[in-house]
Order: sequence, then structure tokens, then C-alpha cells
Amino acid sequence: MCEGVPSLREPAAFEVVLGVLRAMRELAGFRIVHYSVMTNHLHLLIEADARESFEAGMRGFTTRLGLRLNRLFHRRGRLIEHRYHARALTTPRAVHTSLQYVLCNMRKHAAQAGQRFASEWIDTRSSARAFDGWDRVEVSSAAADVGVSQACTWLLRVGWRRWGRIAVDTVPGKRSFDSAIVGSRPAMGRSRRLALDRSSRATTSANGDARWSGLG
Repeated sequence: MCEGVPSLREPAAFEVVLGVLRAMRELAGFRIVHYSVMTNHLHLLIEADARESFEAGMRGFTTRLGLRLNRLFHRRGRLIEHRYHARALTTPRAVHTSLQYVLCNMRKHAAQAGQRFASEWIDTRSSARAFDGWDRVEVSSAAADVGVSQACTWLLRVGWRRWGRIAVDTVPGKRSFDSAIVGSRPAMGRSRRLALDRSSRATTSANGDARWSGLG
């Protein structure tokens, strides 16, 4: 995001982000499955049926988000500064790592600031409160509408579980992946730069390729 923009984790800004996430569920072939909202960027785990679906979905998401946040902040002009990048991933381990990074990303930022959260703390500015893969915390996916779509690809539904449940107190490392895009068809193609943010990283694909990205 541009400098000087209020934190996206503030209640009003987060409600705007949540509203855009919910609206994106109406778009065919593009599914935001998990996310986390930081102060000035987002991490997204996305499934897309094809490269075209992904690109159209990201254009729609960034456009809606920019317009609605500008309205909230009483400003004009470009809000999202940076570009996103994407690369293909095809393994359960890559998805497992990506889930850790996206859902536990706030712990990483806290650690960098010399702070620590309680061991069973869950980030309420993310889809973590509806995630059923924690190692020692039980949540109900029906407890709250966190704005995500149901995963359709094997890797995001089942495959990642081969590497075990996600430790709720994980502090992702520098090499972990953040945002992810999962393609449900091989037509997604191999590593190719697209356009989003510098804080993005990984994803996965059920039958074919996946991509990494992030939004800032």
C-alpha cells in the first residue's frame, strides 16, 4: 500500500477488506481460500481454474479494494503500489509451508519487533479462525463468515495434511511462502511474473501448477 495509509488491521479498514473478499466469491474460476491482513499488505492463498481466471480475479480484487479503501480514507489516486509475482508449485509440502506463512504471518511480524503472542493465539484479521487444521486449537468453520471460498483442489483440501497439522504457534521463517495461488488445471503454466506486491510468495495446484503472490 502507499505510504501514509492507515493500518488495514484497524476495524473499519478490515471490514472493507472483508467485504471485498466476500464479494469476490461471486467470481467464477477464482477462489480466495485463505488470507491474512497485515498493517499495509495482505497475504492470499488463491485457487484459479486458469491463468486468465487468476489475472481477471486479481484485477477485480485490487480494483475493488483500492476504490473502497480510498472511499474510507477520503483519498484519491493509486493505493496499491507494488507488483505481485507468481510461480508454479505442485507439492503438498509447498501448500503446508504456504498455509503456515499466511495464517501465522502476524507472529512473524511480532517476532521481528521483539514481541510474542500467547501459544494458542489466533489472528482474527485472517481466515485462521475458520481453519480446521490447527494442531491443538479447535475452531468451527461455520462459526464466522471470514470471507473465503471452499477449496476445490486436492492439494488444498487434503494433500497438505500429509505433512501434519499446522502448529498454531508457528513463527514463519524468511524462506517460508506467503500468498499462494493454486491452479486446478495444468494450463496455468510455469513460473511467470504477474502483478501484485513485494510481500507475496507461494501456492499450489491439484493437478497442475500453482502460483505465489501477495498484495501490498
